[in-house]
Amino acid sequence: MSTLSVDLRGRVAVVSGGASGIGLALARALLANGACVVVGCLAPEQNIVVSPEAGWETFCCDVTDRGQIIALADHAEKRFGPVDILVNSAGIVAYSPFVTMASEEWQRIMDVNLNGAFHITQIFAQRMVAGGRGGRIINISSVSARQPARERAHYCAAKAGLSMMTEVAALELAPAGITVNAIGPGTVETPFTQARLADPERREKARAAIPVGRFAAPGDMVGMALLLASDAGAYITGQTLLVDGGLGL
Repeated sequence: MSTLSVDLRGRVAVVSGGASGIGLALARALLANGACVVVGCLAPEQNIVVSPEAGWETFCCDVTDRGQIIALADHAEKRFGPVDILVNSAGIVAYSPFVTMASEEWQRIMDVNLNGAFHITQIFAQRMVAGGRGGRIINISSVSARQPARERAHYCAAKAGLSMMTEVAALELAPAGITVNAIGPGTVETPFTQARLADPERREKARAAIPVGRFAAPGDMVGMALLLASDAGAYITGQTLLVDGGLGL
């Protein structure tokens, strides 16, 4: 877990996919460093809810539905004010060999991991531009944006697309004082990877491929996210920054 401390007092952050894993870790870190946080998630009741008075709320939001994203943005603005920081952590993963992958599975991964990221980034970017306050947009991509992985053609393609979308958005939004970056985690122990890593042989093979010798915890993403969300990261934009223990080397 990062011990980095930044001053986010007076900032409002929205974190999609914040019910568990990386999203929850980042939402908690933003709150701990002074931001007011609205967590968008499919099942808010799964989240450890802090009282609104403490600067934290959850809101039901499916990122594949633009109407729900607009409702999330409206709620955050009504409750805490204009949004300064967007963390797009909503994502899913599935595993299928390329030649037998169902088109429905391909489309579902694209709908959440790429199309959903487009919708939420665009909607919040529009409001940041209109507000004239600048902003920080942080997408959660993956080392798989750069490194192919068996049985994850859809996931790799979606994350590669997300990283390139991040670069284009950074180019276009820079004049408005908005930075757009992505974090590329390696293998992180989350509810999404739990079943995949349950097999001891597969688990050891995956661990052995990581130069630092261990899987990441969600908290390992916190330091990079806080840097990108803070004034200290104001000169960083258009980057996919790998936090992968060297897996992508």
